Amino acid sequence: MKKLEEILNIDENTFFKKAFLFSLFFHILAIIFSEGWHRPDEHLGIFRLMSFKLGEFPVNELSWEHGAQIRPWLQPYAFYLVAKAFRFIGIESPFILATFLRLICSTLALYSLFHFTKYATTFVKEKINKNILVFFMMTMWYLPFFHARTTAENLSITFFIFGLLQLRDFTKFESKQSILSGFFFGLSYILRFQTGVMVFFALVWPLVTKKIKISKFILSCAFIAITIALSSGIDYIGYGEWTFTSWNYLKANIFDGVAAQFGVSPWYYYITKSVAKGIPPYSLIFTIPFFWAWFRKPKHYLTWITLPYFIIHSAIGHKELRFIFALGVFAPVFLAMFLEENNLSLFKNKAIKVLLSLALIANFGGLIISSTKPAYTPINFYKHIYKNNIDIKKLYTLSYIRDEMKFYQRKPFKQFYIKENKEAFISELKNINETRWVFTSSFSYILELLKNDRCKLEYASYPRFVLNEKYFKYLKRSKIWTLYKCGN
Repeated sequence: MKKLEEILNIDENTFFKKAFLFSLFFHILAIIFSEGWHRPDEHLGIFRLMSFKLGEFPVNELSWEHGAQIRPWLQPYAFYLVAKAFRFIGIESPFILATFLRLICSTLALYSLFHFTKYATTFVKEKINKNILVFFMMTMWYLPFFHARTTAENLSITFFIFGLLQLRDFTKFESKQSILSGFFFGLSYILRFQTGVMVFFALVWPLVTKKIKISKFILSCAFIAITIALSSGIDYIGYGEWTFTSWNYLKANIFDGVAAQFGVSPWYYYITKSVAKGIPPYSLIFTIPFFWAWFRKPKHYLTWITLPYFIIHSAIGHKELRFIFALGVFAPVFLAMFLEENNLSLFKNKAIKVLLSLALIANFGGLIISSTKPAYTPINFYKHIYKNNIDIKKLYTLSYIRDEMKFYQRKPFKQFYIKENKEAFISELKNINETRWVFTSSFSYILELLKNDRCKLEYASYPRFVLNEKYFKYLKRSKIWTLYKCGN
């Protein structure tokens, strides 16, 4: 811990460069290894629409969102243009395309993080607190993973930061900055409508505090409107008719209550989940400063941006932790402000030193894991089929495959789910003369199929040696993706 204190006391510019290179390394790892999606929406809402536009996915299999016209086409259409360029130069692999799209998203996010971190250091004065801010901003365990996601949440906060950076020096906020802030804020809103809350308060605060002139405020708002109008044109291309997706989204999810059908959580959900899922005790270091800032600094610019966003999301019944991922980028800023305002040191109090030690261990462990493993482990199932060019016309499944990822299939297979008499189906495989491809993720059925001489294990997401009866009690509840070629 003494060594860390010495490191945090070195020259600010030197420290920033080293911290950035550290972050860059893990961002590269995440781009390469965090394949697949964190939540199904990343695949269902973005890649399927892109595939549909490419003529590779049937309209009748798109999610309900397409029929309700609640998803803007801006992101899927941009990805579609990238995919068309790849097809033009002869690159067909969906895995290469997905990696390149992660590269785009991560590069934009890291670029915004780089400049936002420099801006954020202006909120504290002491060198060590500036370096603490930089340290946690560049080493936060989930940011490389989050930045590699091809999600609306990631791109939305990225463009919000670009817009926010145009406001960093109000003395130089002229027409150019007004136009750029409006454009970036407009993109941020279109990509994820909820970010509009932060956009609104990011522009209203400098107006209320008389940091900017009303003419510049109006100009920014005008370019937000222009950007939204241009996006409506892209929606027209995507849906084939004029529609206003933000209104459709509000009506369907809030007024018609569709979002609530996916589950409702209590108002304190984000508080408890942020602590639990943020890897305690690491998460505690950031949770406390958030509430401290909101309570002690209600007029602070960052309070105006983050608190309304948190309150509105807490008031909406349907909650998912990814909805507030955007707030994570502000956590190191509030921590540095908390330490400076209260004249605290992370290194003098014994209790804090113990907490910090545990937090750093948890953080770097999480950073390594989240940056080097697939975001969606079964992606390796699709990769095996694709790379080995396995021709599966019918896939008989003893375990239903949800959110089937046709984007990663050369020739999309038809799934036939065996709902009843599964034991009879397995027994029947001993005598068939045709070839049948069989899938299961149930350990008990895996053991049955491994005993069948007519079935050959083609793929398993776990090492072959653990697929044994002696491990049954440990793995019986695990979902182990396996593929078998049965019969001839």
